[in-house]
Amino acid sequence: MERLVPPAKPMAPGCRRSERDAPGSRSRGATGIAGGSEVNDVSSSDEQKAAAEVAAALERLTDRQRRLYELWSDKSNWRGNAFLPYYYSREDRRVVVPRTKRWAGWTLNFAHRLAWLTMLASAIVAVGPALLALWLLGNESSYTLPVVLVCLAVSLRVLVRSARYLSNNEI
Repeated sequence: MERLVPPAKPMAPGCRRSERDAPGSRSRGATGIAGGSEVNDVSSSDEQKAAAEVAAALERLTDRQRRLYELWSDKSNWRGNAFLPYYYSREDRRVVVPRTKRWAGWTLNFAHRLAWLTMLASAIVAVGPALLALWLLGNESSYTLPVVLVCLAVSLRVLVRSARYLSNNEI
């Protein structure tokens, strides 16, 4: 009696299966039945075209990342002093970039037209909910401090997430 095995995950074009997944082996194969024969509906030319498209996309992504890294690591794009450096590159289209020490967080690209607007929006997101909570609850409420602290924590989380997203994407 044949044992049914769930089908294997689809593979990226151009990838090869290992010997253990070869037709006739007792491991998980592409057919879903152990020991069965593999049915190949995709012709090799289609696989080659898809593999070429994937390779081209990876090459473009790598070139983009390489270009951004070269701009970021160029010392002429960093201005200010050692204690407060800021990034200024007209060629880099990101609004938010990692700091010179990546563990230190992010900074703005002040050459970007949206940098000052981003700074203002960050200040509003950081302080606005806490000020709104203070205004709505007043100083007499026993819930004021916890609500303000929660508002600040959520605001900080939103800012970190948006900085991480903006530092990886061009606008």
